[in-house]
Amino acid sequence: MSILTASMMLGNLLSCPLSDQVGRRQTLVAASAVAVAGWATLAVADQFSTLLVARVVLGLGAGLLDPTSYLMLSEISLIRYS
Repeated sequence: MSILTASMMLGNLLSCPLSDQVGRRQTLVAASAVAVAGWATLAVADQFSTLLVARVVLGLGAGLLDPTSYLMLSEISLIRYS
């Protein structure tokens, strides 16, 4: 299992309690910032350990984004389109 997938599972587990406490929109903003930080770190990684850390950060961001965005979309969509 890759480190990105493992950290994505951790992000998925953290997304529901976090979105309940701080709200869906704030969770999406924070998760987007984490994902951008992961991509930026990947872009400048010059060592293998930096690459691994960047993939962990990116996985956390993606794991937080995935269920929270689906949940928010289901809440704001019209019933006739569900």
